[in-house]
Amino acid sequence: MMNRLRAHHGNPRGRATGAAVRRDGFGAKRCYEVLIAEIGGKPAGYLLFHDAYDPTEAERGFYMADLHVEARARRRKVGRALMAALAHEAKRRKRDFLWWISNGWNDTARAFYADLGAEDEPVVAHALSEPALAALAAEAVKPSSASLPSGRRGRRLRARR
Repeated sequence: MMNRLRAHHGNPRGRATGAAVRRDGFGAKRCYEVLIAEIGGKPAGYLLFHDAYDPTEAERGFYMADLHVEARARRRKVGRALMAALAHEAKRRKRDFLWWISNGWNDTARAFYADLGAEDEPVVAHALSEPALAALAAEAVKPSSASLPSGRRGRRLRARR
């Protein structure tokens, strides 16, 4: 289903292999969670999400990375059921928001989200991938040997001279 969604959006396919899904979505260090809808015991759609944080509002939430409903299951409220399940999970975990992006050309998705009560936000999404990611990483300053107070996460950086 992940690769069908990628194809629909005109994105590269084949990267969401079984090995990649197991590596990133299962185990103690998983980086996302998935909700799967079924009809008649067969997968009908999925919603992939992960934790998010809004520093402006100092709120925790979820970022929805993927929502896909199989063609045979469309117009059967599968997408709405997946979104409702995510909203329920957000409230259960004391999260304050759901956030996602959609393609400007996808009028069907935008109408669906509006029907849920979502508002369009005036933002532009940015992405940095290879080789630009590697080039920028090469410019990084080295972390200092000074540690942060016990139990804190993060790194202190020394500026280059």
